[in-house]
Amino acid sequence: MANLHRLMLILVVFSLAQLALVSGVLFGKVRVYVINNLESGKKLHMHCQSGDDDLGKHVIGHKDYFKWSFYNNIWDTTLFWCDFEWQHSSGATVVGTFNIYDAMRDQPRCYTTCEWKVQRTGVYAFNLNTRKWERLYRWLLPDGLATHG
Repeated sequence: MANLHRLMLILVVFSLAQLALVSGVLFGKVRVYVINNLESGKKLHMHCQSGDDDLGKHVIGHKDYFKWSFYNNIWDTTLFWCDFEWQHSSGATVVGTFNIYDAMRDQPRCYTTCEWKVQRTGVYAFNLNTRKWERLYRWLLPDGLATHG
């Protein structure tokens, strides 16, 4: 009988470990959209990844978007970051690396559909609670450049 209890405990622990890898059973799949909202004709180069997944390099046209989906882990430590690059009207290259999905920050803000807009003034996230776009990141521009150009 003691062996049966040990076996049951091992099975429960193993099952919980599997849930940590696929918490979507409980919370559903998360979808992330990154929209190029730069000026007309500006292409957005992006490369997104997590500790487990590399989503590859993508070039997004004006008003187009890149999307991906995944399941959060049960510890709410899922994190995706993206490298962005685009050409300022002066010809200078603008670059930035930002956390685009952080489970602890984004679950309360966007639940399972997280939308981002990349603009010349920064990177904005849509907050489902306030129904507003919020600038979460600013570009670090080369000296002498303004975000309006």
